[in-house]
Amino acid sequence: MKYTISPNPDLAYKIADSRNHNSLLLILGECQVKFNGRAKSFLDYGERLVLVKKDGVVLVHRSKGCDAINWQPPGTKTSIILDNKQLVLFSYRNNPPEQMQIRFRNIMMVIHSALKDKVSLKLTGMESDYVEMVKKDPSVIEDGLRIIGKERRTNSGAIDLYGMDKNNIPVIIELKRGAAGIPAVYQLESYVKDLKKKNQNVKVRGILCAPRASSMVQNLLVERGLEYKSYRCNFLLKNESQRTLMDF
Repeated sequence: MKYTISPNPDLAYKIADSRNHNSLLLILGECQVKFNGRAKSFLDYGERLVLVKKDGVVLVHRSKGCDAINWQPPGTKTSIILDNKQLVLFSYRNNPPEQMQIRFRNIMMVIHSALKDKVSLKLTGMESDYVEMVKKDPSVIEDGLRIIGKERRTNSGAIDLYGMDKNNIPVIIELKRGAAGIPAVYQLESYVKDLKKKNQNVKVRGILCAPRASSMVQNLLVERGLEYKSYRCNFLLKNESQRTLMDF
């Protein structure tokens, strides 16, 4: 890794230009951005973070927001020059033809480093995780519940989980990993109606399970003879140093 803080233009150029194509380049400074391609854009001088990744991606970030204000995709070629004592970064590609020029009139920091990062992202807390969790331990919903199957097809779609309660009454369970909304109520009601059409004399329970639901949603469930169960579960990864979605 090479870096310099508050460099003069010559030193900034020396550090930036010594980067090889397997390194990440980071430049923090006051820059102007011109883009010319299928459309044109101009962004006047402001303090921004510029990243050039080893796959050719170029990102220009402001001090807030997730998305880059300007960017170029993988496969973009870059070059760096000194022009009138200012560092200028050019990025370009041919298909479609696009060019971006980033001119720095003040540089706070330049870093380039060959980062080592080969691990895969492990994502938990998805709706499918909740389905598997309830399937393995139905008591998180209620005691005596037995899960018979999942993704059971109906005319209205696939039921998340299908089971029997302790009194052998069929139970349809619709799971949401976030707040349950009104569409989930109508979705569950449709599943219950579909099952009752096949077994007209059988009572069927419909349970909407979610970490939270508004009073309006809960009242609507009661009006339609359905139920709401609140639950919260933490999923642990094999690497305990990693946090789950439920931690945020």
